[in-house]
Amino acid sequence: MKQASGSSAHGNAGASALASMLAAPSPEEARQTARDHVVRKLSRMLLLDLEVFDSEGSVASYGIDSMVGAELRNWLFNEFAIDIPFQQLLGPNMTPRKLASQICANNGIFVE
Repeated sequence: MKQASGSSAHGNAGASALASMLAAPSPEEARQTARDHVVRKLSRMLLLDLEVFDSEGSVASYGIDSMVGAELRNWLFNEFAIDIPFQQLLGPNMTPRKLASQICANNGIFVE
């Protein structure tokens, strides 16, 4: 029987992303999978095209306010069981790539 609830669809997406990260042939590919998953979420949250995220700007530079930041932080915890302090998440040095590295490290995938 198919489940129609939105929450299970999001949970499965996170499980799928995590499974893809863990099955990646290299740590760099795992990081890229995590980065892509985070960027897709940011794109949906901020209603921005994916192409906007090609640069390595900070997560905060894409126009995240405190409400969206709190939602992103909760999503990261639910998807990847990573608890990133709010100030760090929206800090000037937190890029999607660095965030992906932290997600990988939190899940036992070590990236150079």
